[in-house]
Amino acid sequence: MKQNTQSKLTKKFIITIAAVYSILILITSFSFNFIIKKNYLILKDSLLQNNRDVFLDKASIIIERTRSAGAANIPAVARLIGKYCGEENDILYAILYSKTSDENFFRVIEKIQINANLNIDLEKDSPVREEKDTHYLKKALAGGIMEPEIYTQNNLYWQNTYCPYPFGNNKLIIQFMISSSHTYRTIELYSGSINKIRLILIVATAVLICAVITATAIFSQNFSLLITNLSRYIRGAADGNLELNLKTTDDRELSELALSFNSLMDEIRDIKSRDAQEQNPYKDLFNTGVSLLKENRNDEAIALFRTLIIMKMGGYGCYFNLGVAFARIRDFRVSLEMFEKAYEANPSFDVTLRYIEKIRNRIQEDESARP
Repeated sequence: MKQNTQSKLTKKFIITIAAVYSILILITSFSFNFIIKKNYLILKDSLLQNNRDVFLDKASIIIERTRSAGAANIPAVARLIGKYCGEENDILYAILYSKTSDENFFRVIEKIQINANLNIDLEKDSPVREEKDTHYLKKALAGGIMEPEIYTQNNLYWQNTYCPYPFGNNKLIIQFMISSSHTYRTIELYSGSINKIRLILIVATAVLICAVITATAIFSQNFSLLITNLSRYIRGAADGNLELNLKTTDDRELSELALSFNSLMDEIRDIKSRDAQEQNPYKDLFNTGVSLLKENRNDEAIALFRTLIIMKMGGYGCYFNLGVAFARIRDFRVSLEMFEKAYEANPSFDVTLRYIEKIRNRIQEDESARP
């Protein structure tokens, strides 16, 4: 089976992955924020709907009690409503309206103040124009209705409830201002909690995206720096400068690449040194094997280095490169044997010991992974 040795890791690929992760983090954050907001609206609507049912029942009871008492005139109706509203702890104010000849206007006929801290700026007998978009007074002629909006004044919170009140041949409208303090505080408390969660979510999202961007920038910088140096050093080596070494990084793969280059430079320097002492007729074959290894033509490199060993022309370099080649085709036991022979041939190169340790660890990992 032919081993796939082509790397798919490029700087563009790394940046693309980082961008995808950042987009996923943003989508998750926005989705969670949408769910939180949706839950807030559901809670608010549920509380207001519950208030609607309770407030309309409360207003209906007061109206029935007033009608049962048989008030003979408007002031008597107002007194009874004030009395019954006063018996309730949550009714703050009531206003009686009558229709006018213009269906868009109603007239204030009585104001009933139950809570002294609430003052409504309406004059008795003054006309009130219906709001164009709501028409609550007009709608109340057909049945009870409640405004969803919560009003506030002097730390009081209330909602307006409108109910019809038949009086003789006329139909009055009674506006009850019923306290919604508990509902308002519940909504505000939940809203405060939601805002805290949103803030935490925003901070967490920003931190995660910054972490992804920072990690990508660091890796890309190391990747680019190492590749740039590798290209420059290879050109330098081709020009005859063999006193070159790449610095290792914290990244395992990049560090191995640097170590491989450094070991190759050591081997080239060793070959150059030995060539200076004696003309080696097989140096071209060795250089060919090194080129095959660089091109990931591992099987051909193995055959060539074994041939050099059989012809007694192999040494540290042949065994070391055989160790690298067998490691690439995942024959780790033979790779370990080659690195050990390389170390026996030349114990002065510490890089050989590091490769021996790596291969031993890899063999142990493979054995522990077996069922």
